[in-house]
Amino acid sequence: MAPRGFTGAGEAAVLQLQEVYELLWMQSPDAQIFTDAKARIQVLNPAVSKLFGLPEGELKGKNVLRLFSNRRGDPDRRTIPAMLEKHGELDDYETYVVRPDGMRLAVSLNVQRVVDDRKRLAGYLGTVRDVTKYVQKIYADPLTGLGNRRAFDAALRGEVNRALGDRKPLGLLWVDLDKFKIRNKQFGYEACDDFLRVLARTLTEIVPPLNPFYPRVFRWGGDEEPILINDTETICLTIAQEIVEDVRTLRLPGQAGSGDLTTTASIGIAMLSDVEPRGTPEAIARELARKAGRAVFAAKDRGRDRIYRWESGLI
Repeated sequence: MAPRGFTGAGEAAVLQLQEVYELLWMQSPDAQIFTDAKARIQVLNPAVSKLFGLPEGELKGKNVLRLFSNRRGDPDRRTIPAMLEKHGELDDYETYVVRPDGMRLAVSLNVQRVVDDRKRLAGYLGTVRDVTKYVQKIYADPLTGLGNRRAFDAALRGEVNRALGDRKPLGLLWVDLDKFKIRNKQFGYEACDDFLRVLARTLTEIVPPLNPFYPRVFRWGGDEEPILINDTETICLTIAQEIVEDVRTLRLPGQAGSGDLTTTASIGIAMLSDVEPRGTPEAIARELARKAGRAVFAAKDRGRDRIYRWESGLI
């Protein structure tokens, strides 16, 4: 029915506009969803089934919040309602979809509250867009495929927040190759880039990602690779020792007369328990990274090719 006040040609124009809108909504490449006040799916376009990998019959009536998970893979059904309650809408909120076939997709979520004539919540209108390729591009280091600095900053903040909330241990290993700038001059950047790619594969075999969107090994820049370990100090030390030993064995054939390209690694370790739990998670994350960085400098000062655990004497 057209709004009051429209008759004849005016009413026909409004009805035609509604038909055009419905056609665009149904044919949109983005998933379009309307839910009731309890977030149960009521109306959806065909793109929803394609995105979530479920037939329309299984999606209707399903709580849409159960279809999303955060970057780490944990259910996102607490965060989204909290943000809607606080802000009234979501604008380009990054979350993830895990399909029944195991495929993980990064999505951008836009949600608006829908109210009735009495201003009571009637439901939610949401648009879900697949941004997997974009996320992979902005969070991946182009040389090694490891998580880049942006990915590290986001993961570190998230893991600090999670560890503080769950009261679980968290360790940060800071791997820095020894005298690698000299290797660059001796063997050339192309050979050293190949070495960094081999190193990246080695590190991810030792510390595999939690999922395709959540690496635990990152390339900070140059030849520095921070690693997040959700475990105790003993486990962190064990992993660090394995890395030091494996890097010693890495070897790439050099050009004639230059010998093989080899190097060693120094690793600094800092635990979340080393940081005073005061301030924001972002501030605590920065302090944890600073202490791991100071520890790796201490390892180099003491002869390189070794591990150094942060201690209170380091500034």
